[in-house]
Amino acid sequence: MIQAVKEEDDSYIIQTEAPKTDPNVRFSIRPTTESDVLEITKLRREIGIHDVPTVFRTFMKLDPQGLQIAVNETGKVLGTCSAVFNGDDSNGLYFGGMYCVQPKYRRSGIGKQLYKTCVDRFGDSNCGLNAVPGMTEVYRDSGGFPVEEKDWVCLKNQTLDYVSPEVLSNVVPPEVDIQPFENSYLPKMVAYDEALVGFRRSLLLSMSCNEEDSQTFVAFKDGVCIGFGSIKESCLGAARVGPLYADDPAVAEVILRKLLESFSDRKGFAMMSISNNIHANYFLKRLACPVKEECHRLYNKRRLIVDTSKIYALFDNNFVVF
Repeated sequence: MIQAVKEEDDSYIIQTEAPKTDPNVRFSIRPTTESDVLEITKLRREIGIHDVPTVFRTFMKLDPQGLQIAVNETGKVLGTCSAVFNGDDSNGLYFGGMYCVQPKYRRSGIGKQLYKTCVDRFGDSNCGLNAVPGMTEVYRDSGGFPVEEKDWVCLKNQTLDYVSPEVLSNVVPPEVDIQPFENSYLPKMVAYDEALVGFRRSLLLSMSCNEEDSQTFVAFKDGVCIGFGSIKESCLGAARVGPLYADDPAVAEVILRKLLESFSDRKGFAMMSISNNIHANYFLKRLACPVKEECHRLYNKRRLIVDTSKIYALFDNNFVVF
């Protein structure tokens, strides 16, 4: 039986332990609505997670059933869990995350019901997730996600300190043009993204690049998109980079610098990288942004294999596979 518990570092994980159900706790499970976003944002802020409220709204529109919450009789949010479909058509896959329960209500059956509701969503379809530290075995062995990525892990890099973009290069490689996002660039960006991840995400890219309080830069060479990156404000007031994709590390570095320069009022910095992208993690070292924790990638059916040398920052920790 899978249940949410709170760790010493204030993150929420699951454990295989029979719930001690409190008969006085009455709750229901339902999809998230716009009126819930502020309360969910507060919950994520309290546990120190650099989630972005506009990302919640984007995925609520893309997959209205994807983010589920548990609420009590007064409508208070007691916990969350998600299983969101990624992609424009059946070639996509689901991705799970956002699993947490308020500490006061753990071991009351809430976590178990939330998890089951989300697992039931994807049925026989492929689904991935990022397992928080110490929980890889639980998700893998008893949580229904037996396929583990062995070549790399996800690195949560974050700091509340200011990071200086001046430590990064601003030298654009020859014949490369890096421009602020325009909607007219979307077809070329979608083609690049599809070639990288293996399925089409045109709606996601369009909505993500047009979110409030965000900036996106796109790199072109000979009229072809060769990378792009976005930056947004997290619920903790930090600048969170994601995604950041590029064919060339020199291009990725300049995009990252431009993104940071575009967010001058940031209160810290967050970016989730992949352990085997040496260049991405070197950029983070120069920015003095430490690794907070490692998350292992798991799937219920099969691994999604991509060229991780082109992935400098993951799109999102909870909703998107890459």
